[in-house]
Amino acid sequence: MKYLFCLIAMLSTGCATTNMPQKAKNAHALAQSGNFAEALELYAEYLCQKPNDLVIATSYVQTWHQLGTDTQSERLKACLLGTQTPLYMDALKDAAQQDYLTALAQLEQLKPSDEAEYNAELFYRQGLIAIQIENVHMAYALLKKAHTQNPKRIDILLAYSQSLLDTKNIQLAQKHLHTILKLSPSHAEIMLAAQIHNALIKSSHPALPEDIEQEVQKALRKIESEQLTREIVHHILNLTKSFPHAKVFLTAGLASLRYGLEQQGVALLKKAEEKNNFDPHPCHALAFYFEANKQLTESLSHYEKAFVRDPYNIDYARKVAEKAEEVGNLNLAVSALKNLHILSPQQDTHLFSLARIYRKQNNYISAQKFIEQAHKMAPKNIPIVIEWVTIALDAAQNSMLKAQDRKRAQKNARKALDALKAISPNHPAGKLFSEKLELLEQAT
Repeated sequence: MKYLFCLIAMLSTGCATTNMPQKAKNAHALAQSGNFAEALELYAEYLCQKPNDLVIATSYVQTWHQLGTDTQSERLKACLLGTQTPLYMDALKDAAQQDYLTALAQLEQLKPSDEAEYNAELFYRQGLIAIQIENVHMAYALLKKAHTQNPKRIDILLAYSQSLLDTKNIQLAQKHLHTILKLSPSHAEIMLAAQIHNALIKSSHPALPEDIEQEVQKALRKIESEQLTREIVHHILNLTKSFPHAKVFLTAGLASLRYGLEQQGVALLKKAEEKNNFDPHPCHALAFYFEANKQLTESLSHYEKAFVRDPYNIDYARKVAEKAEEVGNLNLAVSALKNLHILSPQQDTHLFSLARIYRKQNNYISAQKFIEQAHKMAPKNIPIVIEWVTIALDAAQNSMLKAQDRKRAQKNARKALDALKAISPNHPAGKLFSEKLELLEQAT
């Protein structure tokens, strides 16, 4: 747990850069690139202008610690006279030296401000230090206060979610972890949130007796290695009567399906699904079974449940997008694809699929936006360019659009067609597209 909070503390160096003034952003960029001395000067200049900005004071101390400097500049000391900031910075310095009790005692002397961001940073740092001294309930109380002061700071949300998990408030932890995906998280923040979420899923199960847990794990290994026997199946089925636990039902369901007892297996997996509202694995197992049996609607239903329970799982999101488009539930497909784009923003395929679905919904503005993003990522991808031409031509012919929008779509079509000719001069679709576009241009 301490290791996890060290990661959160490291992430928090850049947590508030979005709303920083330019000078502070420049200092942050310098620190990120290892130019600590220059960064320290800029942070000091900024603190002289805004001496009560604890977020920047935190960044100053972190950079100061990286540089190994022992003293602050005399100018900065003069700028900070009459504020609480020097005591705050001394506390962080002690925390960096792992003198947590002294650091916490100093922070407790500081009075909250009228400014929410000041209070959020103060309570957040106190909460992280409380974690280091393994005072879980103090950490929870402080991080809750930090979150109340600034509910959209992702580093605070991560720490608060972990503290909720530590205090067994799984439902609220899940809510906040799912909220993070709506706040434009970085890749590092997504990875850490997914790590906490996986821990949440594991901790959502009540503990089984040690010998029963071993029996369950043994049965799962036999299923995976295809060494399942009739005796193992009967044994795990008997365990469901003595221990009606979601993990036992899941294992019994998987064993039944593997042994050919399909109706029984599905019933047991549904019990596992109902027994634990946080674990996506029974939903995934059911979705996979129904997909293999060509029951698309049932398959999508369970993939969606798995996705709702674990939106950090790329495979679930991809399956939901794929199956939802197949059955015509385009809004659900869009939701899953947007989630995929957040989790894996460098994948042009997600943008391509979003563009295609928005075209099917006659939402040409959104379709054009996403296809242009996809083309920027993969300028020589022929299917993307063909979709770009198709979107533009469809928009140019749509009578529901204003004349100026149709004219703009014609220009987009010409631009896309030129891109197609540049990468594939003799593509068979090129001639057809050219003829359609010429007819449209003649008509207008």
